[in-house]
Amino acid sequence: MKKILTLLMSVLFVGALAACDNGGESTGSQDSVGSSVEEISSVEESSSEKGDETSSDEGHPHNLKRIAARSSKCNRPGNILHWYCETCDKYFADANGNEEISYEDTLLETPPHALEVVLGEAATCEAEGIATYYICLNDGCGNTFLDEEGTQPCDINNLTIGKLPHEVTYHAEVPVNGQENGVKEHWSCNVCNHFFADEMATEELREEDLILYSLGNLVDFVVEVPVGKDPVILQLSDTQIIDAGQTRPGRDGVYWDWWATDKREERCYQYVRETIEATNPDFIFITGDVIYGEFDDNGSVWLDFIEFMDSFETPWSVVFGNHDNESKMGVDWQCEQLEKAEYCLFEQKTLSGNGNYSVGIMQGEKLTRAFYLLDSNGCGNASAESLANGHTYSDFVGFKQDQIDWYTNQITVMKEQSPDTKISFAYHIQQAIFAKAYEKYGFKQSEKYQNINLEMMEDTAEGDFGHIGRQLKGPWDIDYSVYNGMKKLGVDSIFVGHEHCNSVSVVYEGIRFQFGQKSSEYDRFNSVSPDGTITGDYTIPEGAISLMGGTVIVLSETDGSIQDAYIYYCEENGGQIDWSSFITYEVNGLQKTDVTLESGVSMIGVQMDGQPNAYEVNVSQQGKILINTALMRGKTTFTFTVYIGEIMGRLAGMGPYAIRLKPDDGSSSGIAGVINASGKYYIDYDNDANATEEVFVKVGEWQTFTVDISSISETCTEFSFIIATGNTLYLRDMYFS
Repeated sequence: MKKILTLLMSVLFVGALAACDNGGESTGSQDSVGSSVEEISSVEESSSEKGDETSSDEGHPHNLKRIAARSSKCNRPGNILHWYCETCDKYFADANGNEEISYEDTLLETPPHALEVVLGEAATCEAEGIATYYICLNDGCGNTFLDEEGTQPCDINNLTIGKLPHEVTYHAEVPVNGQENGVKEHWSCNVCNHFFADEMATEELREEDLILYSLGNLVDFVVEVPVGKDPVILQLSDTQIIDAGQTRPGRDGVYWDWWATDKREERCYQYVRETIEATNPDFIFITGDVIYGEFDDNGSVWLDFIEFMDSFETPWSVVFGNHDNESKMGVDWQCEQLEKAEYCLFEQKTLSGNGNYSVGIMQGEKLTRAFYLLDSNGCGNASAESLANGHTYSDFVGFKQDQIDWYTNQITVMKEQSPDTKISFAYHIQQAIFAKAYEKYGFKQSEKYQNINLEMMEDTAEGDFGHIGRQLKGPWDIDYSVYNGMKKLGVDSIFVGHEHCNSVSVVYEGIRFQFGQKSSEYDRFNSVSPDGTITGDYTIPEGAISLMGGTVIVLSETDGSIQDAYIYYCEENGGQIDWSSFITYEVNGLQKTDVTLESGVSMIGVQMDGQPNAYEVNVSQQGKILINTALMRGKTTFTFTVYIGEIMGRLAGMGPYAIRLKPDDGSSSGIAGVINASGKYYIDYDNDANATEEVFVKVGEWQTFTVDISSISETCTEFSFIIATGNTLYLRDMYFS
């Protein structure tokens, strides 16, 4: 009993002792043991668990934690099963804390890394390099090292080796030699063979950037104009030759005789020939629709026209319109014929459309102007043979991006080496900007037919000319994006065709927008009547003449700028039309709406020096001014004032002019002084000895005559002036009273 009591007291005594430092809760070492335990217990098998409290030699009970065993891997050591006292920071091999061991004794040997080499790339002057490194393939490792022993860890994101410096060689400029291009001053790298603008190799150049172009090599073709003259450029447009003999089955028409195969000379060639011979151009370009392709399925019209144009031995070019490639011969065949022609400057290229190329005007050593001739596409009825080449379009109008890129690059290079060269564009279908340019003259795109003749307007700006007969058909680039790009490149003129009844040329925003004058009587064309009225039709109205010809552009030899521009008109106009002669001024008395003019007689109001306005009457063929007889009813006199400067012709047996009355049986005349000539009733105005004072003509003086019409009956069917051929009269103050 005493022994039991003694043991119990011992236990109570031990339990009463203070635990290690913190009442039995050990903190451990945060720098060594604590961190190691945390690392070890975080891996496989089991975590540490609370151990038994056992007494230690230091006089405190151990607070042992069980550290589970775990296997070693190459990226971290394993350990044996052991116990750890946080209070005294010691390790034990047993749960009772009897066998103390060191921390190193707890660790198992680490297996080696399974390293594989990853070869790097050496740095060059073109690219950065990367260092060689090793990566461990053991499961769960993947660590990387600079050495094959795995002793130098590395971050693969920091293994880049910087570029090496270029080893450059200097190249002096090679100047242009005639038509041979030169080479700019530059440096080249002996290693990578790249080119640079500076010795430090900071500004790299493309091979094409090194070229110093001979100016003639900046364009596809060159037209050399002799020094000492202003170059003359002729724009023809929309010859649109139709061969009715090749009409496709099922097509009806009313103009087959007008468009007959043998009418080509009459409808087209005579006008083109006269225009070229009269203007003597240095270069001719045709802005599309050379032929109506669906009337040339055998290609004969195309070949004939090429032969015709080559006969002038003048450089000429053409762009495709929306009708040319309707032929079943196909557009590739058409392009081939143009390229083979001796004097035709044309290149098809592989760009969208057919025929995108440039023509330069050179005088001496100066490239004064470059024309960029392009296909504006829009071939709605292109033949299957044309569509087969893959870059002919039936459903797209305008320029494709590859066309824009081509001329942008070409002009950019040109401006770098020849900044003073002027830029023109020529194609067939107009952009929307044309409508904007013409608004200053009252043009309205919403109205189909219009009649705006700049030649007869008082406020026409200097350099503007031509006629607008209708709205623009199918304009493209409605957001002006293509136009704005062209403007940035420095274009100063754009020449188009397509609108047969428009021949206007207007400068807007410093750029000339010009429709070429139609050059044939095929399809719709303009005619002018004797009083200056312009109408568009498929034939020539009676008494009118067709407005055929071309538009002439005269360039300055000095700087290539457009010095003059005008329309050359063919036939009776002799290349000139005095449009001012058609400007009608208000005249007192009867108006033009009160009379009818026979063919060969024109009558237009003009201003007279020191006199009231009068009608100028020109007679190219004997004819009449027929006065509305309804105006005579209930009147007793007819008064008129007249002037004739020179008598150029006489009526048969009479003077230069007379008043003609019908009928001829005398029942309606009853006018004093009526002379019966061959049974017809006239009042003869003459200056011969037989003329009375009432009808005597004083040449070179204004005279007023009064005619008594009181006895004229209502059966009178004609009251008119009849005037002999060649005379010019001035009439005013014509009244019935």
